[in-house]
Amino acid sequence: RDRVEDTWAIGTTLSGQTVQVAAGRDLNTEAAQIAGTGDVLLAAVRDVNLDTGVNTHVEAHSKTVKQSGLFSGGGVGFTIGRRQTDTTADIEETSHTGSLIGSTEGRVDIVAGGDATITGSDVLSREGIGITGQNVTIQAAEDGTSVIERQKFRQAGINVSLKGGAVDTALAVKSSVERASEVEDDRLAALYVAKAGQTLFSGGQAGMNSLKGAGDQFGDIGNAAKTQEGTGGKGMSLRIGIGASKSDSSMTYTSTQAAGSRIASEGDVTIVATGDGQGHGGDLSVIGSRVEGENVTLAAANDLVLRSLQETQEQIERNQASSGEIGITIGSEAGIGVYVSASMAKGKGDGHGITHAETTVEASDTLTLVSGRDTTLEGAQALGERVVVQVGRDLTLTSQQDSDTYARKDQSAGIDVAVGTGGGSVSASYNQSKIDSDYTSVKEQTGIQAGRGGYEITVGGHTQLTGAAIASTADASLNRLETGSLGWSDLENTAAYSASSMGASF
Repeated sequence: RDRVEDTWAIGTTLSGQTVQVAAGRDLNTEAAQIAGTGDVLLAAVRDVNLDTGVNTHVEAHSKTVKQSGLFSGGGVGFTIGRRQTDTTADIEETSHTGSLIGSTEGRVDIVAGGDATITGSDVLSREGIGITGQNVTIQAAEDGTSVIERQKFRQAGINVSLKGGAVDTALAVKSSVERASEVEDDRLAALYVAKAGQTLFSGGQAGMNSLKGAGDQFGDIGNAAKTQEGTGGKGMSLRIGIGASKSDSSMTYTSTQAAGSRIASEGDVTIVATGDGQGHGGDLSVIGSRVEGENVTLAAANDLVLRSLQETQEQIERNQASSGEIGITIGSEAGIGVYVSASMAKGKGDGHGITHAETTVEASDTLTLVSGRDTTLEGAQALGERVVVQVGRDLTLTSQQDSDTYARKDQSAGIDVAVGTGGGSVSASYNQSKIDSDYTSVKEQTGIQAGRGGYEITVGGHTQLTGAAIASTADASLNRLETGSLGWSDLENTAAYSASSMGASF
């Protein structure tokens, strides 16, 4: 069965030579398009909210395959029975269509008596942009993806197979060669090829004996039963038994992505958070978004925050399998007798990744940042030919590290017992492998970067740089930093990888 559903946000369009939209209380848009050739004004007595419309995509797939009859046994053998495979896949995606406010020849002004919030939307103009509110927030919307896949397998029936000698050698070589073709690491692939060669060499003589022993045994099974002598493990055995096996596996993947806002003009851009005049509000935040213009001014009566939006990726894998079988055996391992075998395997893998959608504020001429209290840049770049920063209290610049971790562990175990007229055999095995990977690194350094005009930074309290930078291409005489105190610290990028395996058998 297959199901696909989609929803789309279709916004309102309003355009004119000049456009003025006013609200006695709040002014809200969702995926709206407001465009003018000349000036565009949006004003509200209370709040102005430029928001997104939500788009969704959903898929659900399921498939069941039932079979009965004759199947390959995977090695040298076959199965007569039934099997069923169930597969499901579920996909969910969420994206956003932002509002667009723009002027092709004039300027755009957004005036809120309360708060002004712009989410995942664009404000564009030729002549200039002004945004004013008690608090101003320019932020990214968050898209998301979720994928869940599951598979179940069941099989039961009568199994007929050959075991021992040349058969085991051939299967071991085949497994190593297949594994060599699957791995991506060249050194690991070479090791698997070498393992195949070693197995083939060491098993060659035993293989020749196996073929000879097999002819002797199947030529005179009655004699083998009477003498109770095999080939000491060098021959082959025919097995006929009743068995069942099952396996379950699942994979879950989730991710989030930033859909940033953009405030851009060929003219000046001025964004001001005024507060309410009574000591409340006055915060200006730009999160995972971009602001650009000729002269750009960001002014906050209280705190000014420029920071990134965290994006995430997560993948979780689980698998398990088991099998069991009982039947009769004829040949070298036990003469004529019975056997029991069982096996299990399980594994899990977990991967987690974090990236950052950086904030960028860029002026082709002068960039001015003003805060009555603190200014914080975290995962952000402030760029201008000349940069002026005035901070009432503390200035903090912090770079953010992307990270990626992955851990995988697989285990398997099996036991096989055969008893008969020729004696018996017991074999068991256990294997385990582990992979661990860990990575952290700064992709984009947080900083204040001035051009030939230099920078003038005045901080009333403390200035702290963590893996960040204040720099310019100007002559040193054009750069000035005045602060109550100054501190800095490094961030360490790391990368670690380990892989191990162990096994035992008898």
